[in-house]
Amino acid sequence: MHVTAGLGGDAADGRINGVTIGGSLIGGTAQFAGEIRSGSDMGPIKIAGNVRGGSAPDTGLIATDTGFGVDNGKIASVKIGGSLIGGAGTDSGQLRSSSDMGAVKIGGDVISSDGDDTGKIHSKANSP
Repeated sequence: MHVTAGLGGDAADGRINGVTIGGSLIGGTAQFAGEIRSGSDMGPIKIAGNVRGGSAPDTGLIATDTGFGVDNGKIASVKIGGSLIGGAGTDSGQLRSSSDMGAVKIGGDVISSDGDDTGKIHSKANSP
């Protein structure tokens, strides 16, 4: 699998210019496994295969919220060649933006699983 990522501007601000994965993003048995996360903006995210949640919470996740402090990150766009698949872990198999989210293209299916809030696309833009 080939992975490329770049930080924009000052690395301390948490922005990610973009991520390209030539295979799949797969969660596992440990919380936060198989995730791409920033508390700030993300450029285009491209995953050639599937995004799949695991048995632990917050796995197989692409998100611009950290749960620490003020998160206000936008996701420019997401392209998944395969499917977005939830796992047994809560909040697994998700695309989640704390602000605006650009175009999302999924080549396969969006599939939920046994875990709460799995197989989900969520943007908090203009939410109270």
